[in-house]
Amino acid sequence: MALNKITDMAFRNLKATDKVQIISDGGGLIIRVRDKKDGGAISYAFIPDSRQTASNDIESTGFKRG
Repeated sequence: MALNKITDMAFRNLKATDKVQIISDGGGLIIRVRDKKDGGAISYAFIPDSRQTASNDIESTGFKRG
């Protein structure tokens, strides 16, 4: 679950500065704003936390015990 939800308005208000900015919501969403000299491009990635998606229950994976 995201700890610091990034609102639509906060995302729209992201502006390039003199430094690269990396913003994370704590739930796997990472937004990077490049600095002004690199054009200020905004990119994002979603990297789910393996601890939240992993399951120790083998039956839930669809695999059968041998």
